[in-house]
Amino acid sequence: MKNKFVSIFIVAFFTGATLNVLFSIIDNTILRNQDFQISDWEFSNYIVFFTSMILVYVWIKRNRNQ
Repeated sequence: MKNKFVSIFIVAFFTGATLNVLFSIIDNTILRNQDFQISDWEFSNYIVFFTSMILVYVWIKRNRNQ
């Protein structure tokens, strides 16, 4: 028996983790000598949250019939 809530948690968690790693890579490579850092930006957590919510919604819509 498949547990849909576990799948939703996995999608949300790994989306957030992947975006945080991506932001850190961008900060350390591209924005290394700049005053602006994406990780320190006040809206970066909102971007991570809304992106993960959108991907969870897409995941639910695609897997509803399975």
